[in-house]
Amino acid sequence: MKRYELEPNSRIEYHSHPWDHIFYGLEGSGLVYEKASKLNEDMPKQHVLNAGTALYLPGAIYHSILNVSLLKKFSFLSIIPLEWTDEEHRIEVEEP
Repeated sequence: MKRYELEPNSRIEYHSHPWDHIFYGLEGSGLVYEKASKLNEDMPKQHVLNAGTALYLPGAIYHSILNVSLLKKFSFLSIIPLEWTDEEHRIEVEEP
């Protein structure tokens, strides 16, 4: 699991991973765009991700995330299967 924070009117460019994602909105509003391949010129599917909402995205799908606000940050969690977790994506949780 990793927390992301996007500045107003900023984006994460198109990319893909072999693993599935669950995105969970924490604060603000964003758009998640998906397309089948990097070369796909068709209009991408568009999903709204608000605080308190979730979105499932299968692995190997090209996706981009946009903060739609001009004034507020957009924060969300990216939750991935444990077997695909690596140091870049891991958030350590302390046991009580």
